[in-house]
Amino acid sequence: MMGRRLRTPNELLRTAGVTQVGEFAEYHRKLVRQMAQCAAAAKTALAKDQLHREKYYNRRERHTTEFGVGDLVWVLRPPRGKGITKLSHQWVGPALITEDAGFDNWRVVHEDTRAPRGAL
Repeated sequence: MMGRRLRTPNELLRTAGVTQVGEFAEYHRKLVRQMAQCAAAAKTALAKDQLHREKYYNRRERHTTEFGVGDLVWVLRPPRGKGITKLSHQWVGPALITEDAGFDNWRVVHEDTRAPRGAL
């Protein structure tokens, strides 16, 4: 400032040989305590907000559909290829679930042809 090099408070303390300024230790303790309280309050607010967002997101989600071996189901098979229109059949079935093939996948057999179908 005005041609002089600015010195930080830390530099001023070290050059003067002073290790503590009167109320600095109390200020530091109070600051650390308040920072811990703020961190705890932020953590609580974050948890509350996460619950709110989860509730908002899951309000239209349906977790009630469960399938088991032996159930009859319809299989979504969108038509593909040349000359296929959007009005053709997309669902085929009924199909019988023969075994569980992992997360949300099942092995099925078509009821009308008894032909095995891969994991769907």
